[in-house]
This record gives sequence, C-alpha cells and structure tokens, in this order.
Amino acid sequence: QPSAEGIVDTMGIASTLLDALDVPKHASFLGCSAFARGPVAVITETAGRGNADVERRDLYFTVTTAQYRMMSVLKQAQLHVLHLFDRIADPEEANDLARREEQRASINTLIGHLFTERGALLAERGVDATAPPLTPPPLAS
Repeated sequence: QPSAEGIVDTMGIASTLLDALDVPKHASFLGCSAFARGPVAVITETAGRGNADVERRDLYFTVTTAQYRMMSVLKQAQLHVLHLFDRIADPEEANDLARREEQRASINTLIGHLFTERGALLAERGVDATAPPLTPPPLAS
C-alpha cells in the first residue's frame, strides 16, 4: 500500500520498483519508495545546457512540496527566486506568486528545504544562509 505522506521524486520511482520486487537497495541509494513516508520537499537542480560546473555556472533549483513549487537560480553567491506557484489552488501553475509579499513565509520555508538538502553546495558557493533571497519586485497595487 503506497504511503499518503510526502511526495515521490524520480529516484523514488526506482526505489518503489525495487521495494515491489523485494530487491535490497545499496546504502548509497537515495531514492525514497512510495511505500514509505516520502520527503516533505523534493529538490531538482540543473546547471542548464553544457557542462555541470557547480563552482562557476548558474545553478537552477526547483523546490516542490505538496502545495508549492518554487523555481530559483543561484548566480555566484546570490540566490534569486524566479517563480512560485500554489499547486493546489493553481494546478496549471499559471499564477506566479513570487512577487506577492504575503507569500514571503512560504518562500522562506521552501528556501529552508533548499538549505536542508543542498546546504553544503550553497555554502561552497558562499551563499549566506541568513541573507534573504532576491525576489522579483512586488506587483504594483
């Protein structure tokens, strides 16, 4: 019976198949099976096209939870929030909430997940965990 808690990422699909086939996983395998409680947030990252030079290239992160999807980019040592979507209220992700001041707490929570999962990488790039991210300017009233 799949768990109703947490979410499953692409590594979780493989883990679920291994669990269903009763094949033990190597200790280095990071996937979380759908039969177990999944993580609260899943982080997807890319360095874009070309080589994956994590020391010098811009790095793009997407943080997904059951309710939100936040897209951001790390340029040098500064994290920029690009987009925020409420996946429940807006399943088509057509309404970008990143510029709304009332979403600041949600953005901070998602960034907290990013620091939890990718903190070592962010620290290597010189990102200050206490500095607020740069977000697009607020929408005009």
